Amino acid sequence: MEDIKKTISELKFEHGISRKIELTDGIVTEYKAIRKNKQQLPPNVYYDRGSNSFYSYSENDISDQEQRMLLDLKRTSYLRTIKNILTFYLVASIIGGVIYIIVLNL
Repeated sequence: MEDIKKTISELKFEHGISRKIELTDGIVTEYKAIRKNKQQLPPNVYYDRGSNSFYSYSENDISDQEQRMLLDLKRTSYLRTIKNILTFYLVASIIGGVIYIIVLNL
């Protein structure tokens, strides 16, 4: 369950719905002790092994409606990109087919 919450928080950060906050040294010392004793970190506190740092996520000051609109706009943008890629391959296939037929008839 913790992995799912972490993934959701990371995706919210990636899409601009929340922001990542590096924790201060005083709190980090406490969390390092917790981690050394192999205890569970508090909710919404995560450890990054690569940078050896602790961080948390904080929600931006945007409403649920604005979040939905942001995600809908991103989804629309991604769908437009997929449509353009498919159109390119369709046109390239048709051109390739026409060239193949012309070369075959020579």
